[in-house]
Amino acid sequence: MNAPESESPRPIVSTSVHLEPEVLQQLDQLAVRWRVSRSGAMRKLVKATVDSEHVARVEELTFIRQPVLPHARKYKFISPWKGMIGIDNLSFARGQVISRDGMLPELIQKLFQRGAQLEALPD
Repeated sequence: MNAPESESPRPIVSTSVHLEPEVLQQLDQLAVRWRVSRSGAMRKLVKATVDSEHVARVEELTFIRQPVLPHARKYKFISPWKGMIGIDNLSFARGQVISRDGMLPELIQKLFQRGAQLEALPD
């Protein structure tokens, strides 16, 4: 009778990241909290974004607002937005895409001015 083959371990690929000192400190705090190495903490963070809803939440939490609305034909809402512009009560879902083809550029600019988190999409 043959002994069962043991599973071969998954290959681990080494990589590096460049972090600001305060971000490195946050990573170290997570590693301590989770009782893992820095690599283990990074692994947990990446595995947490397997679900597209979690990725969308990370995008929302880490969104960096530009001082001016970047010019693009299409924009994606990084977070939900509700509000009044003029007499219109508007509501947009996270991930919804709007386009200059279907919406006045002035309205898109007003959404941005009112705090909508808009990501310019490539043409």
